[in-house]
Parts: sequence; C-alpha cells; structure tokens
Amino acid sequence: MKRGRRMPQLALKPGLIREDIQMHAIVKNWRRGGLGLLLILATLPAWAGRNCQLVNGSYPMTPTILLSGAYPVPRDAAVGSVIASFSWNPSSNSVLYCGSNSAPVSWTFSTAPLASAGSGIYETGVPGIGVQVLHLGSDVLPYSSKLSGRTSYYLGSPQLTYQLIVTGQVSSGYVNASNLPGVSMVADTDLNVYNALPIGGVTITTQACSTPNVSVNLGQRTLKDFAGINQPMKPAAVGFNIAVNNCPRGMNSIQYQVDATTQVLNDSAGVVALDAASSAGGVAIQLKDGNGNPLQFGAQYPLSSYQSWRGGSYTIPLQATYYQIGSRVTGGKANTSLTFTMVYQ
Repeated sequence: MKRGRRMPQLALKPGLIREDIQMHAIVKNWRRGGLGLLLILATLPAWAGRNCQLVNGSYPMTPTILLSGAYPVPRDAAVGSVIASFSWNPSSNSVLYCGSNSAPVSWTFSTAPLASAGSGIYETGVPGIGVQVLHLGSDVLPYSSKLSGRTSYYLGSPQLTYQLIVTGQVSSGYVNASNLPGVSMVADTDLNVYNALPIGGVTITTQACSTPNVSVNLGQRTLKDFAGINQPMKPAAVGFNIAVNNCPRGMNSIQYQVDATTQVLNDSAGVVALDAASSAGGVAIQLKDGNGNPLQFGAQYPLSSYQSWRGGSYTIPLQATYYQIGSRVTGGKANTSLTFTMVYQ
C-alpha cells in the first residue's frame, strides 16, 4: 500500500444493503482473508435485496383456516346478516421487521374468488350466501397499507377472518372452502410473509314453515243478502284459518302477506275482483283479519303467536265475504284467488 492513498470507505445502514454494496463488501473482505468472506455470506440470506424480514418465524407461513359446522338460516334473513365467522390467530410473537417505516404491505387473493356480490363480498356457490375476508376484523380484502411511522409490525389477531354473509334469499346447500379465495400477505413488494388457505366447509339449512293451500266456501247466497253498493253481504263473513305448520325454532320473526291475483278494487276495504271464470255481476270479494278489519294486500303482518324458543305449528284466522260493487247484482259463479306468502327472518 502506498503512503497517502486512502482505502475506499464502506458505509452500511441497517436494512438498506444494495447489490453494489454487497459486492464491494465481499471483494474488500476477500482481500483481507477468507474469514471475513464467510461471515458476510452467512448474513446475506436474511437481508440481501430485502427491506423486511420476519422475526420469530420462517416465511412464507402456510396457515389454514378451518370452516366447519351446520348453520340454520331463515330463508328471508336480512341481507348483510353475518351467519358465521372463522379466523386465523397467529402466534403473538410473529413480528415483521422492516428497515424503512414506509414499506408497502398488501393482502391479496392467491386463488381467484367466485363472482363478486358487491362491497367486497363474493359468491360461495350456495344461493344467498356470500363470503367476505377481513384483515384484523375490519380491513376488507384485497387491502394494502404501509408501515407508516414504524418499522415493526406484529401480525396480530385475528389476522384473517372469513365471514359468511347473507346476500339474498337463502337456499340450503354446502359451502365448500375450495370455492373461497386463499390469501397472500406480501411486504416490501417481494417478501411473501404467508399464504393462507381456507379448508373444510359449512352446511347451510334454510328455515321455513309449511303452509298448505286453503279453499274457502262462501256458500250460495240470494240477492236479498246484499245490503247495497259498497257494502259487504249480510249475514256475517265466513271465518277460516291458514295453517302454518312445523316452524323451526330459532327464527327472529315470521310475517305473512296476502296478495291479490285479480284487480284490487278497494285497497282500504280489502276488496278484490272476481276471476275471469266467474259469471256473477256487481259483486266482489272482501278479505278481513280475524278481528274483522279489512286486510291490506301486499302488507306484511307479524305472526305474533310464533315463539322462537319452541317453534311449532300455528294458525292465522281470516274472514271472507261477498261485497257489492254495482247498483245491480246478477247471479252466477263468484270466485277469486289470492296468494299467501310467508317471510322468515
């Protein structure tokens, strides 16, 4: 070495090693001896070319999230209702350390989900049931962030959560985890921290009651039974029951709704027209609840007798009668039909 000639200076900053600096360090230490070369090579795999590393663990981690169980769901459960949640909770000492406090971190789908159902929810293969994947219970995936203002990131719990969510009218079926997306976490664009996969599956059973068809015979009437235009027939209306059988336990509520299949002539009075096969004139049908109040078509009424803790069978009392709509009533057939709908929540 000639006097007065300065050796190249090497300045290393933790976590910011570049390829040109690595080569410089190797050459410099090779000239000094083999020991320095061995020490440098031993440290390269953890940091070379990377800004981040996983402390207290190896990467990529390959966790699985088990989906299991059977879940009864009301057929008309409110859209957005969460049916079940399944989470992965990593070890509390799993820490991602990055040399820069602005390193990018992203959570993406490693396997493609089924079609989108909107708002970060994806189809599962079972009608009315979707899946949403969350990071730390709130960040909807796919999601990206930065280690803003810090260099250490604890993976935290629940790191990933798969939520099954109602997206529409529910059908019974099996949610197979193979239809749900896997998740990858990547730090600093190229460090694959983990690849998570859901496994197993969930059975969905639709909750509903059975409601048989009902026929109501209003009997034969004479013209003297009519009291005048826009008046119900005398004597009293004919009472009948709609059976609501074998209702399961656990539903929040049951409603019923009656809709006309012919023209509604007077909605406030619950009056509908006869069907096309009828031959009587100047007459219609009026429908009332069990207390004699006109029924509103298309409105939902609670089955207040339903008890969620026990389920069981119930009846809905209603009344029907002829109703004069013309100044003159003529004899003949006088029939109509109505549809009856149950709503379960």
